[in-house]
Amino acid sequence: MSKRQSTYYPKEAISKIRKVLNKSKGMVLDENLLNTVENICQGVESNLKKKKSETAKLSKKSVIEDESKTLEEQIQEERKIFGNIMEVIGAGLCLLDKDSKVVWANDTLKEWLDLKESPIGDHCSNIYHCDVARTDKCPAVRVFKGEEGHSLESWVTTTKTKKRMYIQHIAMPMTNKEGILENVLLLTVDVTKSEKLVHRLLLLQQFGEITQGTLHLDKLLHLILTCITADYSFGFNRAMLFLINKELGVINGKLAVGPSSLEEATQIRTEMSSKHNSLKDIINRLDYSHNIDTPLNTMTKLMVHPLSDTSEVVTICAKERKPIIVKDAAKDKRVTGEFRKALGVDEFVCVPLIAKNETIGVIVADNVYTGEPISEDSINTLAMFVNQAALAIENAETYKRLEDKIDQLTETQERLIRSEKLAAIGSMSSYVAHEIRNPLVTIGGFAKTLSRFTFTDSKIKTNIDIIVEEVKRLEKILNNITDFGKSSTLEKVDTQICKIMEDTCILMESYFQEKHIKLHKRFETNIPEISVDPAQIKQVFLNIIMNAVESMPDGGDLDVIIKSVYKSLEIDIIDTGKSIPQRVLQNIFDPFFTTKPSGTGVGLPVSLKIIEDHGGNIDVKSKHGKGTKMSLTLPIK
Repeated sequence: MSKRQSTYYPKEAISKIRKVLNKSKGMVLDENLLNTVENICQGVESNLKKKKSETAKLSKKSVIEDESKTLEEQIQEERKIFGNIMEVIGAGLCLLDKDSKVVWANDTLKEWLDLKESPIGDHCSNIYHCDVARTDKCPAVRVFKGEEGHSLESWVTTTKTKKRMYIQHIAMPMTNKEGILENVLLLTVDVTKSEKLVHRLLLLQQFGEITQGTLHLDKLLHLILTCITADYSFGFNRAMLFLINKELGVINGKLAVGPSSLEEATQIRTEMSSKHNSLKDIINRLDYSHNIDTPLNTMTKLMVHPLSDTSEVVTICAKERKPIIVKDAAKDKRVTGEFRKALGVDEFVCVPLIAKNETIGVIVADNVYTGEPISEDSINTLAMFVNQAALAIENAETYKRLEDKIDQLTETQERLIRSEKLAAIGSMSSYVAHEIRNPLVTIGGFAKTLSRFTFTDSKIKTNIDIIVEEVKRLEKILNNITDFGKSSTLEKVDTQICKIMEDTCILMESYFQEKHIKLHKRFETNIPEISVDPAQIKQVFLNIIMNAVESMPDGGDLDVIIKSVYKSLEIDIIDTGKSIPQRVLQNIFDPFFTTKPSGTGVGLPVSLKIIEDHGGNIDVKSKHGKGTKMSLTLPIK
């Protein structure tokens, strides 16, 4: 700190400090500014000392009493003016003693911290609630230890508005006329706006670096909205994301982040009041689940607006491709009653997501709980952030489309390999079945002939019956193998899939009773007809239902559910039987793989082939103790 002092009268001091602070407006206070302010204050202090000295001299020289009184009044007036200097420039001022107790505080500081009672005599830590109180990092403590003036920056939460402020403390020594340090003057300046601006610009840089490696769309969308609602960045209460669906020609709600009530908002702000996290901290804390069960998120996902609708603010924003600030939603013609009712707020902002010169969506943000006005400066920095976010979303969507294409190619390749494998196995099995059938027929014929004779030895009769039964079993296996090897031709007709399932269940009704199976059918209404081969689809239902019943040897529940899902029908067949082990699950569609003593291992492979020939698929899920769920998907024409 500079040792050079200048002598200023109070009015000159006010003018000097104003010029210094106006020149540094929007900047974080630094050591140079600290030295300048302290120099001015010491100049005022020096002038006051000089006036005191003059008064003492005049008294000693027996100057008339009226002149001495006038000079003393002038000194008191100058002290009053100095005490109001910081009131004029809008800074908090606090005088501390050696125990860090408050000797005096100005009205600005009292208003910021909503001090209803006088802080005089109270410890400074009870006023500022900072983390460095009573430690060597405290600027006041350091000054009392003989060090020069020090500054400290920290976040505080005002008692009155529960609003977070970023303040800078500057501690300066105050000595008496003998030059002994008695007090520390603590100058507190609100630099929240400049700090938030710096933090937002830093956030833009960090966001660009982090999102280069973030290709998971749900994670990215959640991260974007969380940045917009973080109190230490943009600080909006709520943020909603709308994305454009070109195929359907609509813009629909995708995700929303923010509290759903004033109580929740207050709780969140209280929890976050002592935290100032980096973007990496935000990422580590985020819950990336896209099924967020909150009223705000549910409401947003239900909001769908045709792009052709020119009366809705989000579609207008998407078409005009520029931010829209709505100050009074009730009177703004761009806001429909439905949209206004959904948001429940008069003031909000819409910012378009523009990537590669094309609008991909809109972000809506508001301050519904704090009621803080939305400024032009916050919109400008938000628009910069949103533009960067739009590029990240576009990259993530491109990656997702590419990933889907790769999955489709992989699935097609697997189907092709499986079809070729099935064809090869089918051809071989047909040849083997043909070659085995001829001698088997001969064996079966002789065995049946021998069974008509009467033998004295009962053991011979028993052995012949065994041969006849085993021949029948082999013939059944051969028939299955022959069916597997046949190249089937689909004979599609428009059919109600529910009727095919009803007929199948009726066919197996007696079998269900025999095995103590309780059947539960749940068919969605208005199921459309689809083009299928009824006979083959019925065979698939029989195969899968038979497997489900066989998994419940002691009886159980069998649920059959048919519903429409987007552009396809889903048939779920759910049993409560023995689950399928994971090591077995991955092989159940392989030809001739079976875990049954009398199984052939062709039922499920044939069923899968039939469903795939219809353009569908079969998905299997099995949980220990909960049974197995077979989901068949068939496309709607």
